[in-house]
Parts: sequence; structure tokens; C-alpha cells
Amino acid sequence: MRKGFLATAICMWMLLLLPLQVHATTVYENENGYQAIIVDEDKVLSELQTSKLTDKMKPITEYGNVAVIIKTDYEYSAYTYPQEYIIEQWGNESAIALAIDWKEKEFGYDSEGALRRYISDDKANTWRYEEEKYLDTDDYYICLAGMLEKIYGALEEKQNTGSLSDIGLMVVSLIIAMLVMYFVVNRSMKKHVIVETDWLEGVTAEQDILDFHEHLLHETKKLVPGSSKYQESVDDFFKGDNYN
Repeated sequence: MRKGFLATAICMWMLLLLPLQVHATTVYENENGYQAIIVDEDKVLSELQTSKLTDKMKPITEYGNVAVIIKTDYEYSAYTYPQEYIIEQWGNESAIALAIDWKEKEFGYDSEGALRRYISDDKANTWRYEEEKYLDTDDYYICLAGMLEKIYGALEEKQNTGSLSDIGLMVVSLIIAMLVMYFVVNRSMKKHVIVETDWLEGVTAEQDILDFHEHLLHETKKLVPGSSKYQESVDDFFKGDNYN
């Protein structure tokens, strides 16, 4: 009897806590380990709104953790709570937290890690001021959904800009490499180029070596028979020692 009563009490206790846990927190975990968390202690959001809000948070988990907290019993205020929540939940990991005090109409925001570098505090505060007006009409879902859409849009733009920058850097690197290769090849070819004058001298030298034609180098006296100089030459020959 006692064991049966104890088991029944435990089951009832779990059943009482189960709805609170289901409505209090919705968790989505990305394959990269980042989480999307919604805390709605007072069930301000409907199940449909919670589902839609989760869908808007999922893409942000590609860059870091994201949390949405809706309650009224903040220790200080909804403005300072996001920083406390991030440190307690994720430490220094990349994260964003949004907090709403639905009674005091306060809307807080904070970020950490890579997400803080992607989205500046000034830009985030501008968005927060734009969406905070919906708290006056109790449009909590519209307020949070608008903020999440702005955050994801900025992250997508940052990623696309980064991709284009990477592509541009690759193109510039390729052009520089091609120019360097051109100058290196061009310079190496110039070292083996024969100057035209050197080429002509080589041809002339080769022609002189292979040309065996006779050339008249010089000419001595030429005597023509019957001329006076020819007769004088004959007389001198007989008078001289050659005749003897």
C-alpha cells in the first residue's frame, strides 16, 4: 500500500510539472551545438506563436545561441536580465538573449561572443526601440518576431558580404599570381634571346669558313710584248748576271 501510494504521488507530481515544463521552455538544438530557448513562465504566447517564434530562432542558431524570456519577476529589470542569462546559460559562447517584462512593458537585449561582433550594440538598440512600441498593445509576438527577423537579416547580409569579399580576394590573388608568372617567364626568355647583330656575325663567319673561292690578293708588274718597257726589260736581262 505504501509503495503504491508513493508511486501514485510521484506520478501526480510529474503530471503537475509536465505542463509547466512544456509551456515554460521550448528548446531547439542545432547540429553545431547552439540552442534556441523560449521561456514563457506566464504563458503569454500561444502554442502557435511559440512554434512560429521557434522557427524564426532556428536559423540564428547557425551563428550562436538565442533565447527569448517572457516573465515579470526579474531581480532587477528586463533590461539587464539578458546579460545575466547569457552568462549563466552559456558563459562566453556566441549568444543573443531577448527579455520582456509584460507588466512593466520593458524589452531588454544583449549579446556575447561572435554574435556581438556581427551585430553592434548601437544597431541592436535601434531595433529594440523600434519594436518596443508593440508592448503597449500587448503584441509580444510581433515585438519578438520583428527583432529576430532583423537579427537574422543582418547575419545573412554579413555572411553574404563576407563571401563576396572572399571571392574578390581570391580573384585579386589569382591576377597577381598570373602577373608574377608573366614577368618571371618573360625575364627568363630574355636571357636566351640572340641579338640580331650577333646572329648576323655568326652567319658571316660561317659563310667565310665554307667559301673556298680564289681571291686575287695583289698584282706585280705586267709586261706587254712589243712595248718599250718590255724591250728595256729584255735588254736588262741580257746585260745582267742572269744571262751569264
